[in-house]
Amino acid sequence: MTRLNGETARALAGGIVAAALAAHGFGCGTRGGESFGALEQDAQPIDRLLMGKASAYPADSSLRARLPQLDASIAERRKMAWAVVEKVVAPVPLAARAGSGPHPRLPRFQTWYSRDDVLPMFDQLFRALRASQQQTRARFDDAEITRAFAWNATMARSLTSFTETRRTDRLHEIGNPAGLHSLGKDARTLMSPAFVGHLLRSYPEIIACTIPGKDAAPTSDVNFAPCLDGEFPADAAAVKMRWMPASEPLPTYDTSQGALSKKLEAGDFGPGDGLATPDESAIYTMQLTPETSMRLAALHIMTKELRDWAWITIWWSNEPETDFGRDRPASLRALGGPWDHYKMCVVTAFDEKDRSARVDSADPASWCSNPYLEQGAGAAKTSCIGCHQHGGTGESTASVLADGARFPAHGREKVRANFPGDYTFTTSTGLDLASDFRAKVEALTSP
Repeated sequence: MTRLNGETARALAGGIVAAALAAHGFGCGTRGGESFGALEQDAQPIDRLLMGKASAYPADSSLRARLPQLDASIAERRKMAWAVVEKVVAPVPLAARAGSGPHPRLPRFQTWYSRDDVLPMFDQLFRALRASQQQTRARFDDAEITRAFAWNATMARSLTSFTETRRTDRLHEIGNPAGLHSLGKDARTLMSPAFVGHLLRSYPEIIACTIPGKDAAPTSDVNFAPCLDGEFPADAAAVKMRWMPASEPLPTYDTSQGALSKKLEAGDFGPGDGLATPDESAIYTMQLTPETSMRLAALHIMTKELRDWAWITIWWSNEPETDFGRDRPASLRALGGPWDHYKMCVVTAFDEKDRSARVDSADPASWCSNPYLEQGAGAAKTSCIGCHQHGGTGESTASVLADGARFPAHGREKVRANFPGDYTFTTSTGLDLASDFRAKVEALTSP
């Protein structure tokens, strides 16, 4: 039975100031021979023109050496996680501006690439190969990928639908904060430049991958991702979001000791413990149309600063200074805006080595789950790292939760010796880029 005792609840939910709390993560366009560059994607190329190239994630190269300390102490782990959150939401300047005024600024993660950016870049890169290189599935080099990023940032101007009036009109629409936040629209998954660059570089492995059995030994001591060109680089990062309509009240979730114990015992966060109507000062909001605004209820973050990734998730709360928000640093508060209304949990390993943070004394498997993202029976007991170990295998959260014999502890236990997609659902099941890459290659190389 999953029941939080007092010590665990204090570690997880912030009952003690000195020893903070506890852990989780992730999962259109033309597939044939038509050029993506000739089309207008759902995430408007004009938005990318205004944003410019995505902002790189500033990875902390010291974290891998600190892994034993992070694994052993939930307090140290949470300090690290808040620092990651701060880097992900930090405002960065955009390419466009109105007149001679300052460049607008947007949270770093919102400048990152969506699927609608990746597919046109892949199309551009593959078409640029010689026919013989296409047939042999030649790898794109770093210079070619860098040029593709630059091309993507100005692709809008090459579209037949582009006019300077449309660009000016869109610039006017982002003149207020909620309008500015709508750049890129409400994409569910966004990826840093290093993350996308590695996917593009890995396309030969991605389209040819045969998924190994779960017990198959890794390719080498430094590569456990056989369906990629090695593991992702340290500055690879990705986010998954849940946007909810501002026209409706937002469900709220009580994550205090007693309430969280009941939710974990039931395995379900339920529909919420109350309702709230936060304004733009209290929750990150984007205005999609004059009549439609969306609120950011939850944000999953994964960064490759650690070999098995750092798994961080934040969610909005109407009681942001309690439990999972109690140790929020002043530096994050100083960013202003609504970020001081979000709570956070983090995991860095399959097993929870800080005993005070275990949610089940009989099972050392680590835990962290987001009430706005992990919905449904059993989902509250999941953990990012446990689910994401199956990235690239065809498994999903639903299939993991449906088979407790194959995936013990609601999927939180490590059961794989290799990780085909390096813990990511971007090539299959989630974004399914493998199918799109494969369809494009076949369409352009078939006799």
